[in-house]
Amino acid sequence: MSTTVETIVIGLGEWAVRKNDSAALTCVGLGSCIALCAYDPVSKVGGMAHMVLPSNESGTKIASAKYVDTGIPMLLEEMKKKGALISRTVVKIAGGAQMLSVPGLNGRLNVADRNIAATKTALAQAGVSATGTEVGGNSGRTVQLFLDTGRVTVRATGKETCEL
Repeated sequence: MSTTVETIVIGLGEWAVRKNDSAALTCVGLGSCIALCAYDPVSKVGGMAHMVLPSNESGTKIASAKYVDTGIPMLLEEMKKKGALISRTVVKIAGGAQMLSVPGLNGRLNVADRNIAATKTALAQAGVSATGTEVGGNSGRTVQLFLDTGRVTVRATGKETCEL
């Protein structure tokens, strides 16, 4: 008898934090975006953010998971509110694929590399490091964080599912 796991899709610029749950937080079809998966194995608090751009360059103050520089602190803060201890939280990241190539622009459109770099910087500022990564390349990915165990799986287009 198999158990069906509820899938909660985290869309562009969205995030979710859950506690003591058996659902799977899921980002589908990640390209240059970053999926950040965080899980405290003691408190059973897990969260995922689907971050689109490295930073908010509009000059307006906005707290949003759309941006790496605001999404990571926001997600970690919400996890703390639900009982997570950030010092024992396991973080894994996936995405950051270069999906477009435009000759002559010298990589200025390479949002993927900028997202990866911004993620590493924001994690370092938060005093956290990723214990698993599946970033770069040029294939889209689907990422799942299983909230009952903290297991993270990644499936890249045309490849087998791997566990981070």
